[in-house]
Amino acid sequence: MYFCDKIQDGYDIHHICRNKLCVNPAHLQAVSKKEHGKLDLKTHCLRGHEFTESNTYRNNNKRYCRECYRVRYK
Repeated sequence: MYFCDKIQDGYDIHHICRNKLCVNPAHLQAVSKKEHGKLDLKTHCLRGHEFTESNTYRNNNKRYCRECYRVRYK
């Protein structure tokens, strides 16, 4: 690797920016597999709106942001 150290066994790379295509080393963090599972629970949509009961609707076990839906279909 050119910009960071070797990843230890039992660790995964977590994208702090939540963009899986990002390769900026400053946006990557090595975390344990257990911690990575906790970090992947999204609390906000891609545009930054919080997933609350009033701002979230579910379809086929996926969560969607009501505010983004309102903006998109105005």
